[in-house]
Amino acid sequence: MRVPASPAKEMELNPDATSGSQELCEGLTIYCADIGSVPNNSFGWARLVGDEFHKCNCIVGLVDDIACALAKQRKVALGFECPLWIPVPEEPQYLGKARRVDRDRSWSAIAGANVLATGTAQVAWILSELRSRLEKQGTPFPSVHLAWPNFPTSESFLFFWEAFVTGKAKSDGSDDAGDALIACHEFKSRLRDPAETLEREQRVRSLIGVAILWAGLSEDLKLLHMPCVVVRPDEAS
Repeated sequence: MRVPASPAKEMELNPDATSGSQELCEGLTIYCADIGSVPNNSFGWARLVGDEFHKCNCIVGLVDDIACALAKQRKVALGFECPLWIPVPEEPQYLGKARRVDRDRSWSAIAGANVLATGTAQVAWILSELRSRLEKQGTPFPSVHLAWPNFPTSESFLFFWEAFVTGKAKSDGSDDAGDALIACHEFKSRLRDPAETLEREQRVRSLIGVAILWAGLSEDLKLLHMPCVVVRPDEAS
């Protein structure tokens, strides 16, 4: 498995832990879910707080862990390793074409389309279950963010991002939680500006926006047209 970008040790949730970028986001807890079949044990997730991490393959455990962090009023950045938005170009001949961030691994190719379909169900389930957990424990619903510049200095607690771990950037073997941890470390390394420096797509349909609205975490219809940050680790050896 690829060694994480910085030394780390496994931990249980510690409300006093802080991220390595306090000047930007005090107490940020970074999560990433590597989307895959739950029945076939191909789903994994990781949490990173500062230099301490936790990995797991239980989707219910992910929901419980995030709910615990939000109950302690920690800021949460939650990533999913699947396409969270797709371009809808005005010119019909470009429909289904790769996003700029996809490069040679299009969201509409076999692998991308498969994980998109699986992620559509899993992301919606995770957010719906999270809302239910927050209601049961009496935690106010957090405001959600898809745009990074407004998140570090806000009082809101939940930021969504897309992880894109592929090729040589992936962990060795079939460590799905390991891939999620790689994405967490990459997100942490980009905290000042995690977005890929690419020209923005003209029009998008936000799959994460649909999931947020469906789960009842927001009523802002603008989310349907907003892309989110995509974090793609370098595939260089």
